[in-house]
Amino acid sequence: PSRQFGFIVMTTSGGIMDHEEARRKHLGGKILGFF
Repeated sequence: PSRQFGFIVMTTSGGIMDHEEARRKHLGGKILGFF
């Protein structure tokens, strides 16, 4: 998946969020979906 195009939904220790929110919170996790 590309960071510039599309939308990544992730599951992290802080809950389910999009990749931009996870980057702001400095969280990593697993990708649930990409579209």
